[in-house]
Amino acid sequence: MIITGVGAFVALTMPWLVIIGSFLIIPGLILASMPTAFMYGVAFALFRLLLGRFLSGVPLNVMSGAATLALFWTIPQPGLTWARGMLASLEEPDIQSSAPIALKGDILLARPFEGRCDALCAALLKTPGVTSVRVQTLRGHSNTYRVVPDSTPGKRSTVIGYGLLEERRYDASDPLAPQRALEAEWNLMMSEGKALLQSDDAPEPDLTIAIEDGPAVPDAKPRSGRVDWSLEPSAPHRKALTITDAGEQVLLRQSILSIFAPAAPLLIGTSGGIENFRFGWARRRLGDGRMYAEVPVHQLLLDHTSVSRGVNMEAAKTRTREELARALDDPRKPVSNPAFALANQWMDSFRANDQPLGESDRRLLVRILGTRGCDPQTGCGRSSNRSMATPPICGGSPPAATLRPPTRRRRTTGSMPWPASL
Repeated sequence: MIITGVGAFVALTMPWLVIIGSFLIIPGLILASMPTAFMYGVAFALFRLLLGRFLSGVPLNVMSGAATLALFWTIPQPGLTWARGMLASLEEPDIQSSAPIALKGDILLARPFEGRCDALCAALLKTPGVTSVRVQTLRGHSNTYRVVPDSTPGKRSTVIGYGLLEERRYDASDPLAPQRALEAEWNLMMSEGKALLQSDDAPEPDLTIAIEDGPAVPDAKPRSGRVDWSLEPSAPHRKALTITDAGEQVLLRQSILSIFAPAAPLLIGTSGGIENFRFGWARRRLGDGRMYAEVPVHQLLLDHTSVSRGVNMEAAKTRTREELARALDDPRKPVSNPAFALANQWMDSFRANDQPLGESDRRLLVRILGTRGCDPQTGCGRSSNRSMATPPICGGSPPAATLRPPTRRRRTTGSMPWPASL
């Protein structure tokens, strides 16, 4: 009792010692278990004192130990019973459509986070039949995005993602190739006289895609103060993807419900990280799936809806080259035209290829580095490529075009100086 009491006092008042001991493993485990050992020891001693009038020897120790375990098993039972009842009342059956859900019309994308147009929003906008995507966050703020003819008046916007990708084997030589192809596909669409329009209007949705990751009971009042030593269960948490039509009929649903409640038998455990390490009642997770389980939102949409997915990388590369050449042939197009952003994806597409450029690619590279590299007013300009700090170049010459891609990449990123002749 004295040893566990001193150990419990040290652990609870100086938890940083437990962190230091954890680096040595065994000392950390021993020190972290001291509060529980002391608590059980005190209860065992009290039961032994009470039962000592009727029992002695081994029976006394056995009964005292059984009474101690029964006590700490019983204490958390009310909270566990409430938690199981709450989970049962909130549980909704998963629903999967037998046929792919055709996405069309005005789509409401409701989710608890990002309000800008990300990869999922871009994929929806590229889906044939979809006219608009309204992104709405938990705070009620929403933005509606549409791909419209470039002549349409209104506020222009940009995306922070370019679409969804189906799972494929990892290519270590060029892992970013699929994402680069998606970006090229988007820029190709924008270069064909399209623009991304952002507005505040809220059209009636034909389909609603709701992504949840938060309290399962939105109106529940949060408990005030620290809950480390509370015997009450935490608020139920839901992660879910739900697709409903205009009549609010559920077409697809997958959800994960969870609640954390004090474990039975009652134990004193640890939580937090190095900066907020602390003790409290050990809690167990009740609900669906494993700890840290996630709803695979993107994969479910790819599997069960008509959302635009992936891209033919070779076709995208060919189209990128052709559209880039056409843009260079048109002197009326300003450098800000989306077609010139294709130079980024086209040049990056050679990253995994250590072969010399073909004749047509060499000519195009010369034109990219030379034709658009000089401005009559300001002299040589810089590439708009954000990932390559291309130095000023005027009048590209054949030596630049014959560089092998890795050499050209090192020079464009600044790790290798460009020759003075360029």
